Amino acid sequence: MKENIEWRKIARLRDVISNADFKTNLDVVWEIISNRIPELEKAVKELLNQT
Repeated sequence: MKENIEWRKIARLRDVISNADFKTNLDVVWEIISNRIPELEKAVKELLNQT
């Protein structure tokens, strides 16, 4: 897998958001969506193209 993608943190974020009971910092979530998702999308596409 891509070494620069923090897969465990991605999975953990999902757990935190789904169980946060409205305590999630929306500024942090927005930063992830706007800045990190494009990087993740690129990595996933590269992985899919390897198969």
